[in-house]
Amino acid sequence: MDEDCRVEMARELDEHHIPHEYPTDRSMLADGDNRKGWIIVIVSKESLKLGVLSFNLMKCLTVDVDEGQLRVLLVLRSGVNISDVPMCIRWVTCFSADENSYKNCIVKTVSGAPVDIGKALPAGDVIPGLCWAYVLNYLKIVLTTSNIYQTIQAHLTSNDLNCGCIRKLIVVWVKSCDMDSTLDFVANKSGGRRKITNSGQVKVTTNSLGGQIGRPFDLQMFRYTDELNPGNQRCFIAEYCTPMQCVQTMEKGYAGISLATKLGMGQSFKEKFKDIMSRRKMMKLFSNFKVSFVIFDDTNPRNRLMDLLEQEIFERECDVITRN
Repeated sequence: MDEDCRVEMARELDEHHIPHEYPTDRSMLADGDNRKGWIIVIVSKESLKLGVLSFNLMKCLTVDVDEGQLRVLLVLRSGVNISDVPMCIRWVTCFSADENSYKNCIVKTVSGAPVDIGKALPAGDVIPGLCWAYVLNYLKIVLTTSNIYQTIQAHLTSNDLNCGCIRKLIVVWVKSCDMDSTLDFVANKSGGRRKITNSGQVKVTTNSLGGQIGRPFDLQMFRYTDELNPGNQRCFIAEYCTPMQCVQTMEKGYAGISLATKLGMGQSFKEKFKDIMSRRKMMKLFSNFKVSFVIFDDTNPRNRLMDLLEQEIFERECDVITRN
């Protein structure tokens, strides 16, 4: 670690009354299993030459992914580019010491305050970082730390919904990243005899995340009906994939990505999402509530979101939750 940079950051943290410590033994980073909170790693050209850097960071990231106890943040010293960072850790949020405001951004990050997205994007390819954050900071909370089965049952009962609700969350990525219209509105535009109606918010849980104490987490329930087959009804939980909003923001200002790049990010996100969710620990973690990721190509007027939703709703292998 570069001593001058470390001292500068320590002084900044002290000014904001944020407790911190400095491991004098470089190998201590490998003891990530016993640590909690944030680990700030200063990456210099010299440290990149040490193979132990990637090993120690992966050790900490494993604890982050599996247990949610650690968060890793990189600070790139002057002369170090994103492309110099090892591929295995390139998705971690990082700041550049060349930015005058990097210390202030670090303080905001570790304290849970809002950070300028243009200065806190994951290093390199943004999709892996967005995908991991979506899984760990959102899906894991709403689907694995709550009594979602009983909550859905109660919602069906209180709203007199007898058609049942599939035990699945349908996550929709719109290719253009356009989230201006609600999901049911977009589906009904091309649904014909098939209709989707909003059946209300399901209040799943609360969680203290990002400095917000007791933040509510809700899911949206919809009901599918078919005018030609009144008995063919089913409730389901679905929502837009919220990282689309970040991608949209990147195109319009902060990162300046091209339209062609934006249109291809949905497929990249889907592939990374599949990779994450197919891991043994993730399969076990999400074993009680399925998550299905679909891409709706709204750039082709012949495509219909209703078709994609209908296919997911009536998937044979999907269980149905019934009211009490």
